[in-house]
Amino acid sequence: DHVEVGLMDRSRAGLCVFMFTCFMINPTNLLFQAFFDETIDETNKPFVGRSILGIDMDTLSPPNGWWEWMFPTLLSWLVNGFISIGILWRLLVTGEPVTEEKSKTSSKYWIHRKQADLDVEKDDYESASYHLSQSLAVIGRPLPTSRLDEWCAVVWNGVRLFLGVVHIGPWLARLKSLSARNSARNAAHVYHKLDQLHMNGYLKEGKLRGFLYSLSALNLCEVAGWETTPPSTATRIYLMAALRFKRDAMIPLKWFH
Repeated sequence: DHVEVGLMDRSRAGLCVFMFTCFMINPTNLLFQAFFDETIDETNKPFVGRSILGIDMDTLSPPNGWWEWMFPTLLSWLVNGFISIGILWRLLVTGEPVTEEKSKTSSKYWIHRKQADLDVEKDDYESASYHLSQSLAVIGRPLPTSRLDEWCAVVWNGVRLFLGVVHIGPWLARLKSLSARNSARNAAHVYHKLDQLHMNGYLKEGKLRGFLYSLSALNLCEVAGWETTPPSTATRIYLMAALRFKRDAMIPLKWFH
């Protein structure tokens, strides 16, 4: 009996930064261009593609055609594409924690979750928050313990929300197994419970933590899909996220509500 431990949010945010940096700076293009320019120099080819201003019009069309000029760029984008696919696969598939049904880990999760429900009925919200956070830790999704980890978690969930909008994130995450979708559903339910407690003022935490609860519940609900998540639960998660952004988002974001 074991739980597949996922990546920490700090690692996820770091991988996202690395991936976007590759797209913006495109270092592979610089390397390939330098290599092909060197090769062209060695073979005494006149066009190396370095000069921009004051270039002779006759040299605009290289003797061996445009293919040799475009090939380094196309090759670099191909390499960047493979790197991005590998990073997304790591983030959304192999990096996701998965708990098998009817395992000891799953039993511990349900013990904490049911205890949290009992605590809510008794208006003991501090104890409910504790058991909800413990249920997440048991299934490999511990809440951040520092401000940096909290920011990394929010940044990662923001990126994941964008990937969900373009239908990449949920599709990749569902490729793993049905257990992965069930694990996402269980985690989404807990994040939603924490989000409810936070929205109602029962948790003395900042707005950033509230956004983390909302975004996590929303993203994991998307991963679980409508076939796994009850429509009533999914509807509440979407409504809570909408209320969160309307109430707590910065003024520029409120213009779009």
